Amino acid sequence: MNAAITSILGALPSPYEIAHMLSQVILWITVYAIGGWVYETIVCSVQARHVVKRGFLHGPVCPIYGVGAVGNYLALGWIDNPVVLFLVGAVVSTAFEYFVGWALERLFGKRWWSYDGWLLNIKGRVCLAGALVFGVFTVLAVDVLQPMIIGMVNMAGARDQLVLGTLVTLGYLVDTATSCLANRQDSSTLGEVRGRIARRIRRLA
Repeated sequence: MNAAITSILGALPSPYEIAHMLSQVILWITVYAIGGWVYETIVCSVQARHVVKRGFLHGPVCPIYGVGAVGNYLALGWIDNPVVLFLVGAVVSTAFEYFVGWALERLFGKRWWSYDGWLLNIKGRVCLAGALVFGVFTVLAVDVLQPMIIGMVNMAGARDQLVLGTLVTLGYLVDTATSCLANRQDSSTLGEVRGRIARRIRRLA
């Protein structure tokens, strides 16, 4: 029994290896997050005919793109059929966008995007066109972009990846905290925001 336990424990990754893997994932997410921010800023600025700041955070990142892309890669990367990958990616990504939009509206009483007036939109949070874009992006991310991003991140050594991943994570934490405070409703105190979160948790329990 002791030998079996020792064998199992020996096969588990070390804390350093776990931290390294998490750092790699954080860096993958950040590449997509920056790309998503650039894409949204350009599209929305062209539509509005003036520079529009996009994203919930202060920094030039839209983490929803990074989390969605990397999440789809990790969860759906085993799908070989591009048509199936497109359909599943569209459904999963649209559901994720809807949840994020709903959560931001409930917590802060504000909308960061709206598809009102778009074909087959659901409460303005998601729409058919967005789902199709997400499906195409999922196929591109899994089959084209992710291998390139992995290669780019791996150009840095393991120690550099760990350092960069740690610094980026700290940056996300600070930016998220300050953005939450800055984006709360003017009529809401921090205590009211905490109370709202607590009430949501109790309803889900």
